[in-house]
Amino acid sequence: MKTLVTKLFPILMIIITINLNAEQVTTTTSAGNWSDGGRWNNGVPNINSTATTNHSTTINSDLVIEGDYTINAPTIDVSGGSEYKSDIQMSASLVINSNMTFEGEVKIQNSSYVNIGNSSIFTVGNLTIENFSTIDIPAGSKLIINGNLIIKNEIVLCVNGGIEVNGDVEATNFAIVQGSGSLSATGNIDIYDNASIFPNSNSCSYSVLPIGLVGFDAYLNEDKVNLKWTTETETNNDYFTIERSLNTQNWEEVVIVNGAVNSNTELSYQTIDNNPLNGTSYYRLKQTDFDGKFDYSNMVAVNFQNTKNSVSVYPNPFLNQITIKGDEVMLDELQIIDDQGREVNSFVQIEGSKEHQVVLDAGSLAAGIYTLKTSNSITRLVKE
Repeated sequence: MKTLVTKLFPILMIIITINLNAEQVTTTTSAGNWSDGGRWNNGVPNINSTATTNHSTTINSDLVIEGDYTINAPTIDVSGGSEYKSDIQMSASLVINSNMTFEGEVKIQNSSYVNIGNSSIFTVGNLTIENFSTIDIPAGSKLIINGNLIIKNEIVLCVNGGIEVNGDVEATNFAIVQGSGSLSATGNIDIYDNASIFPNSNSCSYSVLPIGLVGFDAYLNEDKVNLKWTTETETNNDYFTIERSLNTQNWEEVVIVNGAVNSNTELSYQTIDNNPLNGTSYYRLKQTDFDGKFDYSNMVAVNFQNTKNSVSVYPNPFLNQITIKGDEVMLDELQIIDDQGREVNSFVQIEGSKEHQVVLDAGSLAAGIYTLKTSNSITRLVKE
């Protein structure tokens, strides 16, 4: 008997070792807590799992994942300290309320939303943020990047806390970093193609909607902007408001759409902006409860070039003089507005004018982003 056990023991050890190290592939089947085994099709992920979250998920305990992790869920809420050692690709909302580390390369894309709250520290390797995504870093919170930071394709970083980059920073194609916080880098900081980093020192704020928002999108359809969004849940939801802005600071209402009050099924909404602003403008969805509380979605940028009833402005960006061409009636009603919504015409002098053209001396204006308004057009100006 002893000889038989001795011969079987190595075989038993091999079998046990194989089972312990077998790769676990598991995907969510419903919303809930990470630790709830009933919401995963192959059990709660272990340290070596390949995990995919397709539903809203709350992580409320310490967690370490070394396998691949794909986030497609509407919302991931992290309240426990978590560490991920593989590359991450995210198309979702991520709410972080404790320190969190992604050691690999992280890509935040496709209208994703990340909130680093509760004075948390979010540490990543190389980081790319692109395609209309929004990152909210409140005061007291910090984003640490142990590599390079690339931000592009009309994204917004709302930074009232801090960003530390141990590498280079590249901002391009209408990427915006704004807020009252700070950004530092050990390498180069390159800004081009209408991107901007801290154009002013105003604070900013964005947050995840209390509804289960699957997606919000705005896109150009000839001379109109189509707006669509989908919810997976709604509780006490009174109505939605579509808002738009030229500078992400001053917003105006476009249309109000009634909500479903309460719903546990997926609902789709759509509406149209029949008179979009000229140039690049930003849209967001505001959701209001019956008790008056409200929150905002991510922003989506749309570039509309109106060739009718528009003005041409050059140079733009400008230093001192600026030339404006257009219809005489439009030129008689010019308004220049700063990023606080204040008219600043009194700081601008007319250098010369002729039919369909006016030349302004705007050298006394502070550097920043301004709005040129006429009776039927709006144009974004950049003073260097």
